[in-house]
Amino acid sequence: MKTKNMKRTAWKRLLEKEYIVRDCAPWGYPGRESVLKIHKVTAPLWVKEGYGEICIADAGHTWVQVACHGQPYWLTAMFDREDRFLQIYFDIALPPCFDHPDDPWFTDLYLDVVLTSDRQLVTMDREELEAALQAGEIGKETYDFALSACEKLLGWLEENKDELVDYVTGVYRELK
Repeated sequence: MKTKNMKRTAWKRLLEKEYIVRDCAPWGYPGRESVLKIHKVTAPLWVKEGYGEICIADAGHTWVQVACHGQPYWLTAMFDREDRFLQIYFDIALPPCFDHPDDPWFTDLYLDVVLTSDRQLVTMDREELEAALQAGEIGKETYDFALSACEKLLGWLEENKDELVDYVTGVYRELK
């Protein structure tokens, strides 16, 4: 399993960035939210998934990240250089760790949920979760935890898409 941090220090593509972090408590869950302003990359990052092809990281792009205590996901909202909302990407994860308050981190559980700019929900990488179970990288308990967390998140998102986009857009505007 991979671990990722809010500053994205292990991300080789990211050459120059600016990082701002603060406390938050969206929907009553305390945690940390940040803005990662991408100034220079080795190359733009384009992803092609079931919802189309989109550039999610390039010079001038900004990522809003939110991690909440005890919650089994890590939220990353992406905005382009024209301030357009691109998507919200949820890594299903073990609850994040806050032992470094300015740089929380999480353990990725392979499964992901994307809320697209046109408010569609896409579940991704289920096959990676299955492969991790088959390879013994995770146990059945972790596998079941990831599936349950994903289902709960999808149910919540169905009812709160617009509110969530408003929230991340507000953070983006405040910290940009």
